[in-house]
Amino acid sequence: MTYSNRALYRRPRTEQAVLAMLRGERNSLRGADQNCAFGRLRYLARQSGLVIYDADTGYLGDDELTVLSWLAISQRPRTKALQPADPALASAINDCASRLIEAGMRLYPITIYQYHLFSRLT
Repeated sequence: MTYSNRALYRRPRTEQAVLAMLRGERNSLRGADQNCAFGRLRYLARQSGLVIYDADTGYLGDDELTVLSWLAISQRPRTKALQPADPALASAINDCASRLIEAGMRLYPITIYQYHLFSRLT
């Protein structure tokens, strides 16, 4: 299990909202289709060995940053270099990324940069 001291209150609001959906926080979900899509993503991520914390956790975990980065990359059509190896997980990420775009929620490019920075340090 990985640990991170990245405090959620310091993250951009869009990241906080997407992370709340990923963690299954009911108040953050906008509809049944988003609930199902992010529930599937959460399930597949955990099945792949990634740690997705509970909704009341006050920090961003390393694996959660990876998933946020994959979502941010999937929102940018020319940046498909980083995707999970599991095709089902990649499909769920692309589905959620599309739903976020439809809802007017775009993750910032800094999310991708922070993933690259973190992966170089580990």
